[in-house]
Amino acid sequence: MRKIAYSLIAMAMAAFTFTSCEDVPAPYGQPEDPGSGGGGGTVVVDPTGSGTEADPYNVAAAIEVAKALPQIADAKSTDETNSKDVVAEGYVSSIGEIDTSGTFGNATYYISDDKDGNANKLEIYRGYGLNGQRFNEAGATIIKEGDLVVVSGKLVNFKGTLEFTQGSKILSINGEGGGDQPSGETIGTKDDPIKASEALTKINALADGEKSTSKAYVKGKIVKVTTSQENFEKYGNINYWISDDGTEVNQVQVYAGDGLNGEKFKSVNDIAAGDEVVVFGTLYKYVNKNSGAVTPEIEGSYLVSLVKGQGGGGDDPGDDTLGTKDNPLTVADALELISGLPDKGETEQFAFVKGKVVKVTTNQANFDKYGNLNYLISEDGTENNTLTVYSGDGLNGQKFSGPGDLEPGDEVIVYGKLYKYVNNSGAVTPEINKGNYLVSLVKGQGGGDEPGGGDEPSSLTNGNFETWADGLPTGWKSASTASSATLKQSTDAHGGNYSVIVVGDEGYNKRLASQEITLAAGTYVFSFYAKATADPTQVRPGYVPVSSGKAGSYAYGNYANITSGSWTLVSHEFTLNAETTLCLVVMNPRKSDYSSGKDVLIDDATLTKK
Repeated sequence: MRKIAYSLIAMAMAAFTFTSCEDVPAPYGQPEDPGSGGGGGTVVVDPTGSGTEADPYNVAAAIEVAKALPQIADAKSTDETNSKDVVAEGYVSSIGEIDTSGTFGNATYYISDDKDGNANKLEIYRGYGLNGQRFNEAGATIIKEGDLVVVSGKLVNFKGTLEFTQGSKILSINGEGGGDQPSGETIGTKDDPIKASEALTKINALADGEKSTSKAYVKGKIVKVTTSQENFEKYGNINYWISDDGTEVNQVQVYAGDGLNGEKFKSVNDIAAGDEVVVFGTLYKYVNKNSGAVTPEIEGSYLVSLVKGQGGGGDDPGDDTLGTKDNPLTVADALELISGLPDKGETEQFAFVKGKVVKVTTNQANFDKYGNLNYLISEDGTENNTLTVYSGDGLNGQKFSGPGDLEPGDEVIVYGKLYKYVNNSGAVTPEINKGNYLVSLVKGQGGGDEPGGGDEPSSLTNGNFETWADGLPTGWKSASTASSATLKQSTDAHGGNYSVIVVGDEGYNKRLASQEITLAAGTYVFSFYAKATADPTQVRPGYVPVSSGKAGSYAYGNYANITSGSWTLVSHEFTLNAETTLCLVVMNPRKSDYSSGKDVLIDDATLTKK
């Protein structure tokens, strides 16, 4: 019930705050150019930093990153393509509002590379205080003009306004409060934290609904992670329970926690039952207003220490499970339970499910990007009555080393929640949801009809761009107008000796296109690595049907942000309803607010059929 209540409150708050952001013109005297200063004239400061807590961006660098992002019109629609989690440092140059008595407890203010606000300005929209504390909480540190702050949050380009969007937090103020030991009195220390059972005793001593006046360092072992992938993608944090020994005795919930040193978790798989953690946050005796039920919690927290474990308090991560390690569900049992769930419904309990691997459907490129595997299991290793294991980890929550770790015929016991996935077309896929891991693996002898695992490779010539003829990469010249870009060979390669430069044009979109290929009906994933030669830019993957030498309508995926510092993996999934002759394309877009129209490097392209 709490999740529902929390979601309704969050939605109401979001509706209020985001409507305010969109409907109120130029709040708090916002300058017309968010990158320019006021006062005594503009001071030029070069961008510095790498955007991490150890090496924050200065304001100039943060503005450059935000400028490279596509504009959004709805602050609720942020994702990895139109926002970026960073850490930036600057002086508080002006303050629009600090809510010290109202509902929200956040602030809107500007930071600059100098105290006078003459060297760049960046808006911090409705951000929270030191270590995520609300400004209306007792003992909160209130910022003032001239303070040097380090801010962690999500950069966006909101209708041309470059800003940290709602929900950022301050890591330090004038050098205090960040790093290993936050400022102020604490319960326990990083080196000598209290135990989970001690935290529970302190929480029980609080009045109903009361929070501790000091934050606490709490050490424990994770009992279970209770956040689903859907909620992780929505909120970006994780709910989990800890106790002294990893069992459900004297456990405390870590509510909406962040990762190490306040960084965002990348996945619900980042922590697992049995991991030993030290958590820093506020002790809270939460009381459900409807039922009166009390939950001992640690709120506004992040990890200061994480030691990976071996699967929690014993073989079974919890008593309330569907099946056990010694007596797991069969795949048929799991399919029957999933069939009784509502669309996109998930079991409350975790389940142990035993089956044989039919095939691994994750290719190397996607494994490199996400670090986990999708695979199918069934009773006998054939494709009859299969169950999808979605984004799974290896034994005891450890990471797989590659797609080859699992093969058809391997016998596995998987631990995770059962999920009834429904796509946009209404098709149902029974799954073991993300966050699962193996508790048993017995290597098989290649069961199932197909001896090989992984995605089925499709016809793509010279995807590594190692072969060239007449100044062009073999296999990358369409007979149609799909090939509109000038191509050059480069020795700056992601793999092998060469990559291809797709020459940009500030006035026009330019495309790298493959030669025409004919594909059967089905779902495909087109992937490649991209890297900017200088200025940050974007690329857009896609394909175009070709008939009688003429290109049809282009079908593109999302824009991907590309920098010059490292190679970025770009993937686009598409479905063909019938056999189609087409060219795969990579668009290098013209110059805009988020694209430079300059040269971009492409390498190691692959096409796989799912």
